[in-house]
Amino acid sequence: MSIKTESFDSAFGRIHEVGTRLTIPIDDDEYMVYRVEVANHRFGSSSLVTFYLDKYNSSPEHKTVYQSASAYLSVDEAKQIMQALQQAIKEADDE
Repeated sequence: MSIKTESFDSAFGRIHEVGTRLTIPIDDDEYMVYRVEVANHRFGSSSLVTFYLDKYNSSPEHKTVYQSASAYLSVDEAKQIMQALQQAIKEADDE
């Protein structure tokens, strides 16, 4: 199982998003995946960092199922989350 990484650049009217999408397999058949998107979300002159997380099940035996969450963050909030992620990764890596 490998993580698929892709860049995206999309515009909807005055909204423009540029970012990265990661698809992370949960099972060996890759029917169940996490999809993570992190992007710069611009609307006119304002800019936010967006974070989307989906859990997606496309198994043929089931209807397609999504569970999703999203957050629109200021740059300072995104930096705080990044620092917390880096700390958690460091602690996990040190074990």
